[in-house]
Amino acid sequence: MKNNINYKIPLVNETKLSKVPSTRRQRDEMVKYFIKNKIEPSVENLKTLLHPDIDVNLINENIINICLDIYNNSITIPIPKVNNYTNKYFLNIIKKINKILNTSQTPGCYIIHNGINNDKYIGRSIDIKSRIRQHSGQFYLGTTNIIKNFNNNGLLTLFILPRNICIINHIFLIILEQYLFIKIRPTKNKNYISTTGNVPIVKKTIYVYFDLYGKYYLIYQGISIIDLCGIFGIGSR
Repeated sequence: MKNNINYKIPLVNETKLSKVPSTRRQRDEMVKYFIKNKIEPSVENLKTLLHPDIDVNLINENIINICLDIYNNSITIPIPKVNNYTNKYFLNIIKKINKILNTSQTPGCYIIHNGINNDKYIGRSIDIKSRIRQHSGQFYLGTTNIIKNFNNNGLLTLFILPRNICIINHIFLIILEQYLFIKIRPTKNKNYISTTGNVPIVKKTIYVYFDLYGKYYLIYQGISIIDLCGIFGIGSR
C-alpha cells in the first residue's frame, strides 16, 4: 500500500509539535523524506523526530553546532579485523583519544561503510571500542552480512564526543546519531529513528548518583537496562 503522507518544509514550523505524527513508524517515514529531499538537520526537525523519547527542550542551536563540529572532525580508518594490523591501528587510535579525553571509555557514533559504493551503516555506543570489536568480530547480528560483503573495502568513520558536553552522554549520543541519520543518509540501517530499545528515556529524573570522583549521573524513570549498565560501566555497552 502506498504511503500518502505529504510532509511540508519546514515541517515543525508549520505544525505544532503535539500534532506531528509521533509513532515510531511515522517518524521513521519523516527521516526517509528528509533523506530523499536532502534536508539538512536542524533544531526543528530533530525535536520533531525525537519527541517524545527524550526531553526535546535539550535540543538548541548550540547542540546543533556541537554535532556539526563533531561531524567535521571525524576520523576514518579501515574496519579493524581480528588478528590483523588494522585492529592494532584501531586500538592505538582509541588509546590516543582516551588519553586526550582523560577517559577509559570512548562515547560516540560511527559509520561502517564501503570504500567502493555508497553503502553505509550508522551506530552509536557509550564505548566505541567494545562495540566496534563486536562488529569486526561479526558478533553483532545487525552488521554481520554487511561486513562480510565489504571484504577488504570496509571503512570505519568515528565521531567522538568531546569532553564536558552540557548533556549527559547517552542522551547526547541519541541526538548526535539522529543528526547523522539526516546528514549522512545511511543505506543499511533498518530504522532511522535513534532510540534506546522500546523504552522512552526521559520522563522524570528520580535519582542522582555520585561516583567516588564526584562525577554525577542522572537516573531517569523509564531508562533502559542497557543504558543503565552503560552508565555504571557494566557489560559491553
